[in-house]
Amino acid sequence: MRSRSPLLTTGVTLTLSALVLSGCATESTATDDSVSLAYTMPDVFTTTMEAVTATVNAAGDVSLEAESIGNTYNDLTQRIVADAAAGTQADLALVPINRIPNLAEQGILQPVGDLLEAKNVTLDDLDPAAVSLSEVDGELYGVPFALSAPMLYLNADLFRAAGLDPETPPTTWAEVRSAAKALTDSGSEGIVYQWDQDQWVFQSHLNSGGGTMLAPDGESVAFDDENGVSALTFWTDLVEDGSFPVLTSTPNPDDRTAFTRGELGMWVGSSAFASSVESQIDFEVRTAQFPSEDGSSTPVAAGGSAIVMLATDETTQKNAAPVLAAFAKPETSKALVESTGYLPINKTARESSEYLLDFLADQPLRQPAIGQIARLEPWTSYTGNRSVEISERITKELEAALKGVKTPEQALDDAGTAANRLIGVK
Repeated sequence: MRSRSPLLTTGVTLTLSALVLSGCATESTATDDSVSLAYTMPDVFTTTMEAVTATVNAAGDVSLEAESIGNTYNDLTQRIVADAAAGTQADLALVPINRIPNLAEQGILQPVGDLLEAKNVTLDDLDPAAVSLSEVDGELYGVPFALSAPMLYLNADLFRAAGLDPETPPTTWAEVRSAAKALTDSGSEGIVYQWDQDQWVFQSHLNSGGGTMLAPDGESVAFDDENGVSALTFWTDLVEDGSFPVLTSTPNPDDRTAFTRGELGMWVGSSAFASSVESQIDFEVRTAQFPSEDGSSTPVAAGGSAIVMLATDETTQKNAAPVLAAFAKPETSKALVESTGYLPINKTARESSEYLLDFLADQPLRQPAIGQIARLEPWTSYTGNRSVEISERITKELEAALKGVKTPEQALDDAGTAANRLIGVK
């Protein structure tokens, strides 16, 4: 792996079958056929990365080294930008799908469509909707790897204790409010919407009331209109009622931890955590689709990531082609889905008993998210080089509203003003 600065590196590395790696970014001992890959959220992705690394290295065509950097997508995105400027970037990286347009616009990502075609690698097994999320202006920039959707988790035991029926989870805002109050009145916490994860849950909640994050031309925001105020006011009203504790998911998953400890009656978070949630609880858990204002099937933001090309030299790109191909295989989908709650976007894996068919039949927690695939829309990104900054500012303003520092109107107005100033800035 190329030498890289230590900023944000967790020191987590993978032990490979033919190579022992150091967690520090010291002088490289990699061979000419080596390929480096940077990823994040080791608690989620390391199991799958180990499986792919072992498979690639066992084939003997290239030597893959994967390194975990930071704990969030923003950590890794900022590192990628810094390393690209210094010329020390990894060859491949796992990036959130909403950053692909920005990184491609900056010339940091390299298109991979022609490379895959030249190597006879097809993505025919992957859902077209998933593949489209890795495209920019019709050009393919990555292999979709992990796709998720926000959904409602509920503690069935707390529901019953509050006189609620877990068999009929809330589908509307009014039902969410009523259930949250009943849970709070019975002595538990009502609900937490995962509000600080790059506003993709807020995007879905905004959609669920008829709003949208961006104006149709993509050059200004739309979340600061009456739909946005209504959506955020719904959250702040829950907070004021004592039904929505303002817990965070970054840098520590306090909201998810509260749910797995049995303190929260409802949690709106990523389907990617379905497996880890189920493994940590001692109560009966249920899941349901994302509630909307009127119960209709409104769009939800597609979370997740893709494996993208950062290397610019032709030899390294050719070496990386088998690695990209490995992430498109049903074996990889099987490893990812079995160890996380990510959606099975590989059709062969999803439909074959050799891979995931039987496994998914015994996984009721995953069905609501799989049922939302038709509702998925792109996770909002912003043109220019300041997309991460825009997302972080929006999150900061959501926090100000939830903590009562600002009204929803003030928070969204301030977020919108800041975002509109930064959209398109190079």
